[in-house]
Amino acid sequence: MDKKEISPADARLLELAMGDKKAQEPMAVLRRVPEATKAVLGVIGAANAEVWSGPHLSSRTHCLVNLATLASVNRPVELRIRVRGLLVGGIEVGEIADVFMHTAAYCGFPAGVEAIRTLAEVVEELQAEGLLPVADGKAVPSTSDSR
Repeated sequence: MDKKEISPADARLLELAMGDKKAQEPMAVLRRVPEATKAVLGVIGAANAEVWSGPHLSSRTHCLVNLATLASVNRPVELRIRVRGLLVGGIEVGEIADVFMHTAAYCGFPAGVEAIRTLAEVVEELQAEGLLPVADGKAVPSTSDSR
């Protein structure tokens, strides 16, 4: 497979998609057990090298597809990590909500509603931490224009 060159902005988005320090806390156990660290890094490294560098999708699209996939297969820990990282990275709350509406339509309402609930919880966390602005009690989407 041909690989695309990743711009510094895309590299930063992909880094954030893996979650900030707080989001990564549930995964800390993997770093404390050497055998787990080696196994996880081997699997993730091999898979991510091919999947995340495909030439046809933008890094932003890769990230949104990843959210839909994690929601559809019920991976709440990973989903929370990605949602938090992408919101911090400038993906709009509304974009993620749209992804989860598609999840509900195509994978079932329980999957979509659970994903939207996760989004709402993460938005509240980020607002409480001052990392996501609040206006009139509602999350203010970022004004990033990088679609």
